[in-house]
Amino acid sequence: MNSTTEKMCSILNKYLKKRFDYKTNPADIEFPHLVSAKRRSFDIYLRCSGNIVDWPEKTLVIARIYFKKQRKGYGTDLVMFLASNAAELGYKYIGIEQANEKCSAFAKKMRFLPYKNISNYNNTWLVGIDNILAIR
Repeated sequence: MNSTTEKMCSILNKYLKKRFDYKTNPADIEFPHLVSAKRRSFDIYLRCSGNIVDWPEKTLVIARIYFKKQRKGYGTDLVMFLASNAAELGYKYIGIEQANEKCSAFAKKMRFLPYKNISNYNNTWLVGIDNILAIR
């Protein structure tokens, strides 16, 4: 098991338990480099290897991000949380893959830029960790 993936799963569990008042861990490691967290309130899927084909090296990829209650700041809070912990785990970038229209608008708001280097996906976005942290 990849220690970066284990660490990401652990810090995501702490965050989600506190943010949504859960008593049990909502996140789990699906495959060696994938962290998934799904409850009624959210559905989050992260690719954590840091060396994913077609993405720059040291990229944490948000493959799925959904919150039942939208426009409440959950997405912004999650991305800020990921960015504030990403550097300690060795990440330099955060990417979003296969974004729908609402997610693309969110990505623009969070200073992500369109990323065209993905051969199998449309609507992919990329941002440097420092650019997200500068929003604060």
